[in-house]
Amino acid sequence: MPTGTPHLERIKAAVSGAFPDARYGQYNCRRRNGFNWSQHAGSEPSRGYRGNAVDIVHRLHGYGDTTPEHQAWLDEVHAFLVEHREALELNELIWRKRNHYDHIHTSAWPKMHDAGLYRPPCMGGDLIVIYEDGTRGDTFGSPAPPPPPPKLPEDDMTREDNQTTPEWVGNLSEATIQAMFDSGLHEGDASYWIDKLTEPADALWDTFRDQTVARRPYF
Repeated sequence: MPTGTPHLERIKAAVSGAFPDARYGQYNCRRRNGFNWSQHAGSEPSRGYRGNAVDIVHRLHGYGDTTPEHQAWLDEVHAFLVEHREALELNELIWRKRNHYDHIHTSAWPKMHDAGLYRPPCMGGDLIVIYEDGTRGDTFGSPAPPPPPPKLPEDDMTREDNQTTPEWVGNLSEATIQAMFDSGLHEGDASYWIDKLTEPADALWDTFRDQTVARRPYF
């Protein structure tokens, strides 16, 4: 399936997370009523986006299936989308209306300009998007940021966690500290820590840990 607009991809990810059997119909350069453009035609070729709307069906049922089992499943999906409509920035949400008894149709804000005389990008025109507040723009937005990197062990260093003082702290020497800073393993002032060597190991570790968390990168 092609990549949709960023907000549409968020909607698909949320639905798929709650309903793993969901399948989607997405991109189609067409009008929705013979005049105005469908959000299925929403595209931004320069960013690789194709589709600002999806039709949702169960993978084992699909289009044309209006059996009670399929509709009951779609009722659950619809209730989920209604509950999270604001958070997911839904624009259209159509279910159990004309031509929508076998699938749910939903689209995202911002929407592609859809007036009949408008020429969308899929027909060679320039993109015009309309935001929920009525303002206009020329892009659906940047792709969603990549997931955050795995959390480093040092990210867990708080006063509530890792209370045990590492054995190596009690064995620190002036030469060891100076070597740490000279080799770039920790940013800061080596003399600050050398002055603290007279402190008990537990106190030294508390200070060292807090200072390390406060100033990145880690040692």
